[in-house]
Amino acid sequence: MGDDFFQAVPIPTPAGAPQWADRVAQLLGAVVQRLNAVPPSEPAEEQRARKLCSRLILQNRLVASALGACRCWGLSPRCIECGGVGRPGSFEVDTAAFEAFVAPLVRAQPQLFVAHLSQVQDDARQAVHANQGEHNGIRIQ
Repeated sequence: MGDDFFQAVPIPTPAGAPQWADRVAQLLGAVVQRLNAVPPSEPAEEQRARKLCSRLILQNRLVASALGACRCWGLSPRCIECGGVGRPGSFEVDTAAFEAFVAPLVRAQPQLFVAHLSQVQDDARQAVHANQGEHNGIRIQ
């Protein structure tokens, strides 16, 4: 810092005051000016990192809503939205987000979903067959 730092805001001192008092008044004036100044902007790298984090947070929320999940994905027992049970399929699916994120994958790789749905149907049939003769968990003879 050069002497121009201390010349930033001249503060009048009484006539005949010692030289050090004049210098202290200049210093106090500079400090007040700095305190009232607009804070310096963030370095460009920090701004980019902050913007990237904001975009990732938004993208996470959108993908979670497309899959009917909480933004914590059911991984946080302290989550105020789901209490840790918000895994995919736990909430209503956001149809617009589903169309943006999931539907393109279904269209691009339908065989993946057909195979998965076939397995789900087989599992459901086995469950029904295993529970035949039962009503509300009670075996009927």
